[in-house]
Amino acid sequence: MLRAAIPRAALRRCAAPASAMPAAGVVTQHVRHLNIHEYQSSALMEKMGVNVPFGIAVQTVEEAVAAAAEIGDEEVVIKSQVLAGGRGLGTFTSGMVGGVHIIKSADVEEYASQMLGSTLVTLQTDGRYVPDGRPWDEQCSDSHSNTDLTGKPVNTLLLAKKMQLVNEMYFAILLDRVRPAPRAPVAPLCAAPAAAPLRSAALILCANLCRRHRGRW
Repeated sequence: MLRAAIPRAALRRCAAPASAMPAAGVVTQHVRHLNIHEYQSSALMEKMGVNVPFGIAVQTVEEAVAAAAEIGDEEVVIKSQVLAGGRGLGTFTSGMVGGVHIIKSADVEEYASQMLGSTLVTLQTDGRYVPDGRPWDEQCSDSHSNTDLTGKPVNTLLLAKKMQLVNEMYFAILLDRVRPAPRAPVAPLCAAPAAAPLRSAALILCANLCRRHRGRW
């Protein structure tokens, strides 16, 4: 179970009328109208019957300590909630490295105090980032000393139960824009290598990506 409130505005879909077709010669660009945090998407998946780790979203240090006590384990996962990838290898402008940590429950107060209200910088929070072919962790190490990068404030943390991982895979469902169609085929992608950071696999080990297309719904 994941305890989280999903703002109604976050789920609002902003769609243009079907009759609003672009004029000839006009180039259109897709705009994302749905941005939700990890704890919100986990709550949605749980509602639809998908197994997710038990977690509690918190916004204060006191709530974080209480959440760790409710989880009741010796160790917990504490995760910054920002709309960007690469959180685990990111760095706070305060100098603290890592937006995701596996820690002793007794240390939750210390970590939450440093993370809440701070700004987290990752490779995806800066609009100038362009993948350069190096592994994700090497590129992140460069950003740790670059104070000119744009970060995101951490106002919410997710305290989650630590899981014993048997295998780790990255899975996504997205529209395949290479195949033009009135409704583009849905293409689930998964990256198999578990030893490397998942986004390194996505950037570097493209051969390990598998694609499965689904027809129209």
